[in-house]
Amino acid sequence: EEDPVRMLRALKLLGQFSFMFEEATEAALVKKMPLIEHTSNSRLSLELEKIMTSSYSGRILRAFHQYGFLRYFMPKLETKWQTPETQYMLALLARKNERVINGDYRISISLTLAAMVLPFIEEEFGTKPGELWKKVNLHVLEDFCADFFKPLAVMRRVTEAAARILALQIMLRSDKADEALINEHGYAHARELMVIQNKVCWHDSSLEEQWPR
Repeated sequence: EEDPVRMLRALKLLGQFSFMFEEATEAALVKKMPLIEHTSNSRLSLELEKIMTSSYSGRILRAFHQYGFLRYFMPKLETKWQTPETQYMLALLARKNERVINGDYRISISLTLAAMVLPFIEEEFGTKPGELWKKVNLHVLEDFCADFFKPLAVMRRVTEAAARILALQIMLRSDKADEALINEHGYAHARELMVIQNKVCWHDSSLEEQWPR
């Protein structure tokens, strides 16, 4: 009651470390959960940024859903939780986080955001999970990224960077490696998202070799 955000932090720890609450703690959390609605969106948005820079982001979101907290935090994702798109999103996050933990790539909030929204962009533009969508205006991608997290607000520079990562995906699948694309702003993160998709869906051994780090 003193600070409802502590419920969010408790669930983050549960997701990260896979422990169980004591019965009294769990009962109190479930009973008092509606109090989170009195927390400002700005505070919750800061917590979202911390989650997206965590190597346990997918597990944290699962814990939020399990305890009914996700509908307060990311209502759009909660409504889509039982869909193939959400399962694909969780698979992408799991592989991304695994690569961070193993030291294969660095933490990036814009890359995490891009991985989270990618399956739902594919759904929006009529493709199946793991497939590409037709070329979309960069501003449309930016708006989609921002809208996905409402009522929380993601920093504009993050949604812009995520949109660039997403926009480059088609070129990475359809073009041969060329210096202009390799020097494109956001190429490193875009390549990493391509690598993550490849490990989850395509399993094309030549794709990663085609595009240098």
